[in-house]
Amino acid sequence: SFKVLKDGTVLELSAGDYIFGVVAAEMPALYHEEAIKAQAVAAYTFACYRKNSSSGGEYDITADGDTAQCFITRDEAKARWGEKADEYAKKIDACITAVAGELLCFDNQPIFAAYHAISPGKTNPCLDVWGKDIPYLKSVDSSGDIDAEGYQSEAAFTVIEITEKLKSICEPTGDAQNYFSGFSTGENGYVKQLKYCGTVVAGSQITKLLGLRSSNFTVSYSASKFVFSVKGYGHGVGMSQSGANYIA
Repeated sequence: SFKVLKDGTVLELSAGDYIFGVVAAEMPALYHEEAIKAQAVAAYTFACYRKNSSSGGEYDITADGDTAQCFITRDEAKARWGEKADEYAKKIDACITAVAGELLCFDNQPIFAAYHAISPGKTNPCLDVWGKDIPYLKSVDSSGDIDAEGYQSEAAFTVIEITEKLKSICEPTGDAQNYFSGFSTGENGYVKQLKYCGTVVAGSQITKLLGLRSSNFTVSYSASKFVFSVKGYGHGVGMSQSGANYIA
């Protein structure tokens, strides 16, 4: 079982009910059964990893997708799925049952089973995102993501909007077309760092402050607007969910 902190309340759930809620929240129910099984194993492994790290605290894991993994109750899933609720619930329960107890381990311990929605064609090494070199979280091919819905996106901002959203970095000076420069990217295209008005900043920080779908982006400036062209969705580390669906 797992003790899950959700909306200020600690819920004690069976492993099956918890993993159901994670899969329902984290992966489209329309995905292939084999992708859902992979997601169930990753979710269970991640939860075990966090439980091992909780040291007997009030809860094992939160339902916060930014710091752990998302979770919804069966009632919330039913409301989300509408008339498809029974069909989807049966499908996900069957997938979870098929892989019950399966765990990903490294050195006989549950791994940090990271996952994300869509890669830009190659996943991100953990070192580039969280500054820690984990042997099993390297950059690997996930070229099937290129055909995924939502693979490419754009976000446009006026000069005033950029100035406001990035004011925590610095107050811009000079010509707006020179605000962004000095891009350093990995082989997979993710922006490691860049300069905003001369100040060096991590690509992930720009991504967060501007609400971009990933840190694999380029910037163009025209007609007093900045346009960010983005590939992928999420931090890019670990399993790509759309990549898993493509393979399945």
